[in-house]
Amino acid sequence: MTLRIRPVRPDDYESLAACNRLAMPGTDDTAGSLRQFDGNTYAFARWVAEVDGRVVGSACWYQWPSRLHPQKFWMEGSVHPDFQRRGIGETLLTQVLDAVRQKGAISVRTYTREDYAGALRFLEKRGFAEAKRTWVSELDLARFDFAPFAGYAKRVEAAGIRLVQLPELQSTPDWQHRLRTLYNALQADVPDIDPAFPLTAEMFRENYMGRTSYMPEGHFIALEGDRWIGLSTLWKGTEPGQMNVGLTGVLPEYRRRGIALALKLRAMAWARGQGVTRLRTNNDSVNRPILALNERLGFVKEPAWVHLVRAF
Repeated sequence: MTLRIRPVRPDDYESLAACNRLAMPGTDDTAGSLRQFDGNTYAFARWVAEVDGRVVGSACWYQWPSRLHPQKFWMEGSVHPDFQRRGIGETLLTQVLDAVRQKGAISVRTYTREDYAGALRFLEKRGFAEAKRTWVSELDLARFDFAPFAGYAKRVEAAGIRLVQLPELQSTPDWQHRLRTLYNALQADVPDIDPAFPLTAEMFRENYMGRTSYMPEGHFIALEGDRWIGLSTLWKGTEPGQMNVGLTGVLPEYRRRGIALALKLRAMAWARGQGVTRLRTNNDSVNRPILALNERLGFVKEPAWVHLVRAF
């Protein structure tokens, strides 16, 4: 067996997605979703493992814009099941750890699903410790019954709150600043291992609005007068008929008024009107208010993702 580790090339992504789907059953990675993921990070490097010219795995490090810390890194990796337990995963991991150490890393963070027992053992044996859990949940939007929730938007609007799509506000000269300010304020309250990092104007343009999955019409804003007070977002999915739910929240002084639910329902109704049949979202185990909201709407949780950290 001749093993070669090299930087990723654009034509590798089909093979990498196939490896991920085999190594992590139940995941839906595609070449497009991996390219999209790699393009959404702030800093990034990915390597592939070749055995006798065949791509059999990959690993990467990256930094996520909204949780940016100059010395904290994320990593991911997988190896085709037919080539596991041959030292390839160890070699890829060493490649990533050496790279982030050279950048002054104080920790590296990764995640794997709770039912991937082999991956958990591999990481724990190499110094990674569990830090938290998150869930991906899915809603069958085609079957969702809006009738029991019909009054929420009306009650919110009767209280003087307007619910609008972002394109309706893009004639406002400072709309990008307002959207970024609201996003940063809401992101700061999302539970995580690391504190939120407020996106700069440049980062917001490049790493938020610059994503291939970004949709202005998928952004729903709550306003009181001309103040932006709440947000619920939808992003393009990687499969036909599917979208991803992003950040949903309202400023602290406007919570417990049904505004977040009304925003989410408005976004869901719009998505169904676009022919979307499935919505997917990701929630932290300690973010009980949003988990409860999604459970109320009928989102069904998949097995948890275990987040692990290795400190240097």
